Amino acid sequence: GLAWGDVDTSGKVWRVTIQRNYVKAVWKCTKEAGRDRTIEISEKAREVLARMRPLTQLLPALDV
Repeated sequence: GLAWGDVDTSGKVWRVTIQRNYVKAVWKCTKEAGRDRTIEISEKAREVLARMRPLTQLLPALDV
């Protein structure tokens, strides 16, 4: 799942850093920092996230 803490909105290009995996029905954090993945968000995805942000950003976080 995507958490707002994973999304870097500070620059012109938004990025997402993935720091967890869903393995055998259990969420797990990556074991090593080198296994984190950072990707740039497309313009269309950025538009969708920008619309969803006010509705979801303040929801309680799930512990992983």
